[in-house]
Amino acid sequence: MTIESTLTFRVTLVSGVTFDFEQSDPEIARRDLSRLEPARLLREPVMVVSSKFRSSTFRTRDLLRIDVDAPVPESWLPDGPADQVRELEPDEWSSRLDQLSDSEPEASVLRSGAAVEVLLELTDLHGRGYFFELSTRAPAQVVQEKLMRRVFDRGFMLADSERSCAVINLNCFSVVHALPGPPPMDHRDLEASLAEL
Repeated sequence: MTIESTLTFRVTLVSGVTFDFEQSDPEIARRDLSRLEPARLLREPVMVVSSKFRSSTFRTRDLLRIDVDAPVPESWLPDGPADQVRELEPDEWSSRLDQLSDSEPEASVLRSGAAVEVLLELTDLHGRGYFFELSTRAPAQVVQEKLMRRVFDRGFMLADSERSCAVINLNCFSVVHALPGPPPMDHRDLEASLAEL
């Protein structure tokens, strides 16, 4: 991973408040990103962002997302095949919904050897919606609901673009609506069903 300019790091809390941090030294930026593991971070009670002169402490349960202007570091990738997630703007979400309604749901959900594409609408505790498109190569027998449970079992989701990435803390969302798939699911129901996988 090459970071050629100042690294910006944005923390968004469940309240909607954001905090921006910058690191102008590329070597320090690479080191910090390689040491930060989302799965481990979300299991800790707090996250501390510090410099020589100040530090900021955030409770992990208050972290909605962390946005970084760098490609996903290898250390952030979960074990097994990495799902590809792209964040969508509201108008792009509407367009993808229209495309989905024109296709055959069964072909979209289960395709042996092909990428499974799922549209995700996550609603936070304040009713704000976030939209994503998830693509993964899953065995044909893995139905869409089990795919979603596997994603939520990690506790986080990576939304990646060519130059930036975001760690989405899935524990901060109350409802997930996946299309094509079953009706909206309450996150508490998902947690209770994880043992079934």
